Amino acid sequence: MIELNGFVQVFLCGLFGGCLAEFIRWYGLRESENFDVYKKTKFYWLLTIGMIFIGGIWTTLYGIENVSAILAVNIGASAPALISVGFKAGTITPRKEQAKVPEIVTKDITFKLHYDVTPKPTMSNFLAGK
Repeated sequence: MIELNGFVQVFLCGLFGGCLAEFIRWYGLRESENFDVYKKTKFYWLLTIGMIFIGGIWTTLYGIENVSAILAVNIGASAPALISVGFKAGTITPRKEQAKVPEIVTKDITFKLHYDVTPKPTMSNFLAGK
């Protein structure tokens, strides 16, 4: 078992864990209809880097002395994963999006138009893997 001591060692292993979690997110996004938008926008790459950084910081908060390397990687991966789970479950919602369904009203009958709505490439959809 590799033992880590000090901020830098623990932080770097946490960063590695954050990188693993973000790699898995991007791998999952390859099938998203918004993938082309995500991969070309600086905002989403900055968000990815921020999530990796959070993994490193999260790890150091658990302690920096006598830390198992595999534990540090797991903790670093857990930070982006926990945030993603929050967005997938809808417990973290930066803003409410409400789809408006157009209606056609005639004298006696109201028709509602149904159509397939692709999720917008928002921060919450990105973090939720949509």
